[in-house]
Amino acid sequence: MICEAPIDALSYAKLRYDNKDRTRYFAIGGQISHFQWELIDGLIKKYSPAKMDIFLAFDNDPAGKNYIQQLQERYSGVLFTLDLPPQEGQDWNDVLQNKQSIEGES
Repeated sequence: MICEAPIDALSYAKLRYDNKDRTRYFAIGGQISHFQWELIDGLIKKYSPAKMDIFLAFDNDPAGKNYIQQLQERYSGVLFTLDLPPQEGQDWNDVLQNKQSIEGES
């Protein structure tokens, strides 16, 4: 799972709990550096034959959609699963906070 910020990765993990512990989280920290591109290149090269599902869980905003486009263009042969927050402008921490707020009211 690739997202923008570490807090989004933690929030996503809480919301989409993997009880089989198969998910690995990667946060770009707001910008994809040359080193991060190399890491992603290596991961895709190593695990693509294993048919690993790669989720792009960026913010539901123009910047998040731009990261998705960059990854899709760079890895045109890779099928990514997109999982964006439900509302425009949200990130995964917003979704988690909203869920906790609603659950706290019940």
